[in-house]
Amino acid sequence: MKKMKFLAEIQLGGFKTVEELSKSLEKIKMDRIVTSFIPKVTICESQEKIYLFTVSATSLGFVDDFVKYKDIYTEAKKLGLGECSLKTSFLFHLQHNQQKGETMIIPTDMHAGDECSRALNVMCDENGKSIKNELINTYRYYSSSQLFIFCKDDPLDPT
Repeated sequence: MKKMKFLAEIQLGGFKTVEELSKSLEKIKMDRIVTSFIPKVTICESQEKIYLFTVSATSLGFVDDFVKYKDIYTEAKKLGLGECSLKTSFLFHLQHNQQKGETMIIPTDMHAGDECSRALNVMCDENGKSIKNELINTYRYYSSSQLFIFCKDDPLDPT
């Protein structure tokens, strides 16, 4: 049986400018590529909510030790999950109390070619929170236990 686990409810909005968002992200370690994404974030003032869920290849019913991202994403879509916006990815890091030792990949809707997506690799270790850029090739293999974060507009929608 395919399972997704509710992770967080993220409140969109709250920032009036990209500069305000950028200032709030200063506490988080980011590589230069991720920092260059901040100006691309679209600011909205409405207080919409988006719901984040985690899945792994194992939770989606795969039995192999390593699974292609394309297959993980295809199964996640069947559960009504989708890629997150950059804004959602940054706000997740600001609003979620990530546990030490936790590493998750957030595929974004920012594509880098036909078979490649940008993702944010969000981590929390003894040095605090950090975000790194990651390119996801649709044919790249991931450990079956790797956690991915996907978005859903309505947590009660069964699709």
